Amino acid sequence: ANEDAAVAASMSHLALSLQYEDVAAFEASGLVQRNPGVNASAWPEEIDTARYAAQSLAEILDAEQPARNLSALGWINKMPEDDDGKLAESDFGIHHHVGCLFGHMFQWQKAKEQGHEHTVILESDAMQGGYLTAPPEAWQDFADRVPKDYDVLVLGHPGAGPGPLVDTFNGFAFGRNATLQYQIYDWDRPTGEAGSQAYMVS
Repeated sequence: ANEDAAVAASMSHLALSLQYEDVAAFEASGLVQRNPGVNASAWPEEIDTARYAAQSLAEILDAEQPARNLSALGWINKMPEDDDGKLAESDFGIHHHVGCLFGHMFQWQKAKEQGHEHTVILESDAMQGGYLTAPPEAWQDFADRVPKDYDVLVLGHPGAGPGPLVDTFNGFAFGRNATLQYQIYDWDRPTGEAGSQAYMVS
């Protein structure tokens, strides 16, 4: 098998391993990292995880908009300023969403520090329930074809109508034992829908 096929086969195996929570071999290789979520309802316990997640954003605001700070940003402003602070009682109804946001920001910060050109981020349920619209064996093809200036490539479509077509290519799907056609669209119509189960960031 050529190198591309080997990568695709590994990606397919990765999908099965993630599904059954058996990722030890991939973690040992350094290609896969499991990271804990952020439990906003438990603050101030592990508040340092949320502070780490917001580190780059705080630096950008400080450099570009010194008059603003994190407290001006919705949901991010739910993080208490004091190390012994807690999530406001009035915000406990959305604690899962606040924790989820900081959990994703944690991954972005980690990817930035590790210097990866592309990073795939999966929520714990990403491999279940038909969320994925691009199977793992196609991720390398997407990484090779995505526009150089992209920020986020959604791998589990949130359901909103796509924008202009960017690229079309064929790729083999091991799980279906078939060649499928994939499309990359410019998602220029932001909506309020959820869709962060699986995506790639630059």
